[in-house]
Amino acid sequence: MDMGTVNKRRILARVTPDLNLFFYEQPDPNNIESYMDRFGNFYGHNGVRLPSYRPPIGTWAAYAGQGQLSKPWDKHFFPPSFVLAAEYNLITEKVIVKTTQKPYSEPFTA
Repeated sequence: MDMGTVNKRRILARVTPDLNLFFYEQPDPNNIESYMDRFGNFYGHNGVRLPSYRPPIGTWAAYAGQGQLSKPWDKHFFPPSFVLAAEYNLITEKVIVKTTQKPYSEPFTA
């Protein structure tokens, strides 16, 4: 998995509730699946806020800016980041997110 794919992307894995393990290639950096506002809240394409305890790990996210809209040219000022990992604090209900802007640079270790 450390080598990545021929497309120079990470190999990711997920486990289903039935304990099946699936491997897949990291999504394309142009496929932004969620947006983050200035308070650290994530939103899906439909504008619905994602629960804090379910951050979009394994997807590309972009900063939505002040107006909650990310214009097509905003990628140059706020490039999308890949959400590598997240830690949710039950007491404060805050999420600490680890991201990278590089599709594949070096092996990721949690």
